[in-house]
Amino acid sequence: MGGWDDDARGNLASFFGDALSSAGDLMQIATIIAGTAVLVTASTLTAAPKVNLFQEFTATWCVYCPDVAGGLYTVLGNNPDSTCGMMLHGGDNYTTSLGNQLLNFYSVGGYPTVWLDGTLSQAGSYGSESANASALQGLLNGAANTTDVAIAVVGTEISANQYGLDITVGVEPNGANRNMRIYVTQTYDLITWPESNEIQFNTLRQSAPTIDISLAPGQTHNFSHTFTLSGESLNTQHVNYIIWAQLISNSGPAMIYQTVEHKHGEAPPADVTVGPSGDYSTIQDALDDVGSGSTVTVAPGVYNESLDFNGRSIHLVAASAGDPSQTVIDAGGMSRVLTIMGGASGSLTGFTITGGYEMTGSAMMTDGSPNITNCVFRNNTSTQNYVITSSGMPIFTNNHFCGNMPNNQIGGFWNDAGDNVFDTSCGDEPCDGDYNADGMVNVDDILTVLGDFGGVYNVDDLLSCLANFGDSC
Repeated sequence: MGGWDDDARGNLASFFGDALSSAGDLMQIATIIAGTAVLVTASTLTAAPKVNLFQEFTATWCVYCPDVAGGLYTVLGNNPDSTCGMMLHGGDNYTTSLGNQLLNFYSVGGYPTVWLDGTLSQAGSYGSESANASALQGLLNGAANTTDVAIAVVGTEISANQYGLDITVGVEPNGANRNMRIYVTQTYDLITWPESNEIQFNTLRQSAPTIDISLAPGQTHNFSHTFTLSGESLNTQHVNYIIWAQLISNSGPAMIYQTVEHKHGEAPPADVTVGPSGDYSTIQDALDDVGSGSTVTVAPGVYNESLDFNGRSIHLVAASAGDPSQTVIDAGGMSRVLTIMGGASGSLTGFTITGGYEMTGSAMMTDGSPNITNCVFRNNTSTQNYVITSSGMPIFTNNHFCGNMPNNQIGGFWNDAGDNVFDTSCGDEPCDGDYNADGMVNVDDILTVLGDFGGVYNVDDLLSCLANFGDSC
């Protein structure tokens, strides 16, 4: 594992140029964290809104920890743009050296204990996930929400098991003098690891040596570190890197000025278009190429795709957002339409979502908190239950659900922000027996029913074809 190098790779702007010049090299993935919206040039640096860091101290044998973890997970989902959470184990097989250092730093007396931004804490459990969520949200409401510190991160995939981070920390020109200790950590973010009976998030796996810096307003400091991944972390789709800048102190409380969470291999944010004259011809190609914070604008048309946001918080917007019927994402009865996992937030605006077919969550599955606005979810079929399944906290505003099976239901947790309509039918369905929607009931409809008999269709559908055979509509 590599160490710190204060002058490593020079000025960040030079690194950008080097990375761009070798963009064809598949081993070089230069990425910029969008979450902090940091602008770094030779003379300017602007800090983004503060990201508040929750640190939960836990152990696998802790009886009361699951309720706190579940409550904290709810708070993180409700505040995706302003919070970051990590779990630090003590006294079990997942203890780390930094975890032990921070246990001593905060004088943690037992598990569970949650510290927020190094200054506020909750010891013990309030007895249920909902009660802990309420208490921890109250803690967040009392935390500082502004900062003059900025952190920018560039990630480089050096090899299959090595990942380099180039980091710039700075104080904006109108800020204050800051004496800061910089922490750089690698976490594993799988909801069932290492304990399947407790909600997990960003479990600490390893860390770089801390570095202490003193910066005046307008100053920046650059450094780098390379992590060598092993074990579960070789599954890099669940690997994140959390970097924070904290007041130099021998013990807590000590203010954390800013936090950044960087997903392994994340592409830089971008604003791109999809359509006949756009940057991409398919929506999935665009989602694969851009990072969190990006906006993907889609031209009107029918896109026969099943989309995976790859765990990224992306804003997917229909150019004709005022009329969802003009921009359709149709999975063709083959698979789920939308997968928004990995705790992603982002948004979906102005689409018709149709043709989903899956055991559960045929239209969408999410464990994050995306904003879903002015969309139509129609004619999606789940063979077991729920057209949308959520283990996160998506926010639904002004959407129309119709013609879905079964019963247009959303399973799990979600936020009803108003003006959502649930109808059994959409009002423009084909006539009875017209299962291929060509305006006629004929042998083609019988073949459609027989083609998925026992799945989407049953004997009642076949009888409907026969009863209405020869009709047109």
